[in-house]
Amino acid sequence: MKQKDPVEIRSMMSAGELSEIPQVTDPTEASQDYLRTLVSIATNTWRAKTKMVDPATGEIREELKRVGRHIEAIYRNLAEAGIVIRDHTGEAYDEGQPMKVIASKPTSGQGKKRVSETLLPSIFWRDRLVQNGEIEIAIPVISNTST
Repeated sequence: MKQKDPVEIRSMMSAGELSEIPQVTDPTEASQDYLRTLVSIATNTWRAKTKMVDPATGEIREELKRVGRHIEAIYRNLAEAGIVIRDHTGEAYDEGQPMKVIASKPTSGQGKKRVSETLLPSIFWRDRLVQNGEIEIAIPVISNTST
């Protein structure tokens, strides 16, 4: 039986169609829905935070600092639920990492591959990867000049 939406349940109760709230019969279905919702909240919180940051300083822009405190509170709440959001920008890149490379850019002055931009964060729940990150990497430019 498909789970009913909480709003639908409340309206059915007020109309007298339900005498009590239905119980979850399949805890794994509820857990998967719960986790999927937390991952979505985490991803959207990360997106909001990245839009607030000044790329030159890496700090939250002055006019958004009040909102930034609320975003940080959401990060803490998610951490309390076991969710960790990981932005990979600036990290060294290794082929074995469980991230999807969307693009790579040859970059001069680069000694090794680095994540130049995180397009989608990696999300962990209770130390288990539940969303693979999507990244863009900067790769060293190989010179073809011979001496």
